[in-house]
Amino acid sequence: MAAPSNALDYATDSQRQSILQMIGKAIGLDLTTISLPAAFSEPTTFLQRMCEACEYWPLLLQADEESELSDALVWVAAFAVAQIAPNVRTRKPFNPTLGETYEFACRDEASGASMRWIGEQVSHHPPTSAAHMEATRGQQAGFTYNEDITVHTSFRGNSVDVRSEGHHTLRLARLGVTCVWGGLQSCIHNVVVGKTWLDHFGTKEIRVQGRPERVRLEFARAERWLGASRAANRYAVTGEVLDGSGAVRWRLQGRWNEAMTATRVDGQVREVWRHTYEALPGNPWGWSRFTEQLNTPQPGILSSDSRNRADRAAMQRGDTAAAETAKKEIEERQRDEQRRRQASGRAHQPLLFKRNPTGTEWLYLGRPDT
Repeated sequence: MAAPSNALDYATDSQRQSILQMIGKAIGLDLTTISLPAAFSEPTTFLQRMCEACEYWPLLLQADEESELSDALVWVAAFAVAQIAPNVRTRKPFNPTLGETYEFACRDEASGASMRWIGEQVSHHPPTSAAHMEATRGQQAGFTYNEDITVHTSFRGNSVDVRSEGHHTLRLARLGVTCVWGGLQSCIHNVVVGKTWLDHFGTKEIRVQGRPERVRLEFARAERWLGASRAANRYAVTGEVLDGSGAVRWRLQGRWNEAMTATRVDGQVREVWRHTYEALPGNPWGWSRFTEQLNTPQPGILSSDSRNRADRAAMQRGDTAAAETAKKEIEERQRDEQRRRQASGRAHQPLLFKRNPTGTEWLYLGRPDT
């Protein structure tokens, strides 16, 4: 049997008619406001996908080892590109419920460093997820990284336009600098007919607070109708690292689904990142070993952790019917909780994050037991 390539391929025969009817009514709407069948989803949540996007976190440790900020920004840029590499896997994750959390810890064998990531769904409409990541080498601080993402979508019939808003804030401990950047525009093509693929495009600028050094990254937009001669810029990314005087120190080139190289103005060339993705044999969702680890139980996780979702767990077992039933129960509980909050006049208070009172980003408060 051929591997599924679009949304209808994931559905059963009995689901296809209702899906096609829903598609006709959904054109122009934001899909984050629509309950899609569980069969559309792989057994991860958006919080887990945010964590998966940080798989190449050791790049940030490499950045903090550089003595020159311009050189450090090469590694930061590589991390910012590597964050979207998991999107070659196009099946959607489950939407987190309000207050849902996810946490993950791992160790980099090469450097001996440890990383801890924790995130929470802090808003339901619009859907906003916030996360905090930190890495240490023994007692030595490495970096802290905070992000929040609000996703807006518009369904176009056989494609979905995606606008990702938010903040990415990186603090490199040894260099004592803070880097910030934003999101990209995206389009998911062939969600109903054809082979689904995702295009990221636009300009991403990485700035250093209080410093003139910066990175400019350009993500090429692929042609909507791809012939052999038009596919050359698919996934392509180019960029420049500018020093304090505004001069180009490094030129960057690659593809966000494969690798990135950096060329210094003196001609030195280095490959700074390569996507090591390899699908596990027989895995129906195309997971890598790292992705599989995201669903592995870890000690001490909160009861609100994504791993504990009944619909996600049922989907991982291959029981789509049970996943659909559990998903509807979870959504109804969330609606009940919303009605109770509205009746009492109280707003939801996130557990791990709070909105910056002087800005728009979300600030990490710490875990309750720390």
